[in-house]
Amino acid sequence: MNTAVRLFLVSAVLLVSFLGCSGSNNACVPGQSVSCTSQSGCSGAQVCAADGLSFAECVCPAQDAGFNTVIDAGPQNDAGSATDAAVATEDAGHSLDAGAVDGGQRDAGQTDAGTFDAGPRPLEELRWSNINSPPLPIARLGPFAAYDAARDRTLMFGGFTGSVWINDTWKWNGSSWESQSPSVTPTDRAQGAAVFDEARGVVVMFGGASGASGSFNETWEFDGGNWALRTLNTSPSARGVVAMAYDSWRSKVVLFGGFTQGGVRLDDTWEYDGTTWTQRFVDPKPSARSGAQMAFDKRRGKTVLFSGANYADTWEWDGNTWALRSIDGGTDPVARTGGVMIYDSAVQASLLLGGCSLPDPKIWAWNGSEWRSLALDGGPGPICQPGYAYDAHRGQTVIYGGEAASAGTWLLGP
Repeated sequence: MNTAVRLFLVSAVLLVSFLGCSGSNNACVPGQSVSCTSQSGCSGAQVCAADGLSFAECVCPAQDAGFNTVIDAGPQNDAGSATDAAVATEDAGHSLDAGAVDGGQRDAGQTDAGTFDAGPRPLEELRWSNINSPPLPIARLGPFAAYDAARDRTLMFGGFTGSVWINDTWKWNGSSWESQSPSVTPTDRAQGAAVFDEARGVVVMFGGASGASGSFNETWEFDGGNWALRTLNTSPSARGVVAMAYDSWRSKVVLFGGFTQGGVRLDDTWEYDGTTWTQRFVDPKPSARSGAQMAFDKRRGKTVLFSGANYADTWEWDGNTWALRSIDGGTDPVARTGGVMIYDSAVQASLLLGGCSLPDPKIWAWNGSEWRSLALDGGPGPICQPGYAYDAHRGQTVIYGGEAASAGTWLLGP
């Protein structure tokens, strides 16, 4: 079994291009899945049986009767039928909400809804640029990344090279990469999440997985010079492919879902204030999922979550409740995992780009009431599991690495 397949079996999400279709009688981890091609020729996933010696029948997204079939590694269903059915089944009874706590019908006229002309920069002025000059970090999948506003640097840590997990630390200064040499550093890992805690001036990193250690439930912080492992009485369980954002209105890290090493998708919500992780028990809430895209809308004070696995829904967290804001009705982005989602403070919208096995060239923008797409040429090509962050000082989204990405550092901005 090749190294990339082992990564998928440990961290439960890997990228379809690194995985071959696994046939029966191959050693595998019960409950985990790998991508495959069915007899009909469609791409999907097959789940390892309880005996760890064989795989179940290859199931494609369009054939999926429910959300229990793991299809994270396979292409998403662009047709929308299975995705829409799964969302409708899982979210039955949840009405679309335009910002009110008690739900209700979606209303574009609500005061918390934005417009795409509200910011100083129109969406149409975004452009791609590429910097490919050395020194460059080694190409990688699933690194941790966050923009450190206190030091005006984008921090990147770890990832998976296709053969080994790594634990190096780099900083992007807006024009070049600088390798760092902290005296204390986390062990090698990939596919967790990192955000910048503006109130305390540190990068917070959680979760991820590696071949040697499996999944992590460690909370690490980087103060600009060194990493520090936080010793906490309570913590989310070990997981990878987790969604995380920093709520600057309430000075809290928000975490949702992920995938356990045992193959279980999660639907829990946690908040971290720099001292304690606190689980928030709320209903309604997004269904269990991994690989969701999430960002904090600083203008409206809402954490925005989109998709994850087989879902094409948009949710918002206001610090107390989750509100379902949109289900794909044909004009929203299709379901995806492993894409990029940031809040662009100049455009004043949450931007969504790419996704694994989804050659979607569009940039999608959510303003609080609707999704809008922008076709933009000259970008990095397919985007899947890169390191990324929004550089608020320069008004640019910084993207590095990922599966099948073009070389160098990609910038989306003016």
